[in-house]
Amino acid sequence: MSIIENVFFPLKDVEKIRNEKDSKDLLREYIEEYDGLLDFRNHKKAKLEGIKNVYRFTSKLISLDLMTKLSKDKRIKNVFYAASAAPPGGSVDSISMRFKVFVEYH
Repeated sequence: MSIIENVFFPLKDVEKIRNEKDSKDLLREYIEEYDGLLDFRNHKKAKLEGIKNVYRFTSKLISLDLMTKLSKDKRIKNVFYAASAAPPGGSVDSISMRFKVFVEYH
């Protein structure tokens, strides 16, 4: 959302994402389109230094199309993602790699 849109068409309080359930519901709408290709796991509130109202999830695959669609949603301020290795005890290879996706809301 551009600065001009924020000034002339601000988000209504009803549209804002304020809790984990709202975030999960919004993200599921986008992820359902990929018909099981992207797994949606570990959705929870995230702590990023200096950034508020951020939720994260993990997925084995990530789509540039999904990232673009998320970033164009007027309720979403920014989208970050990072590659992540398997948790302790898991093997470290290309199959066990996953992505952490962080979604910052207005």
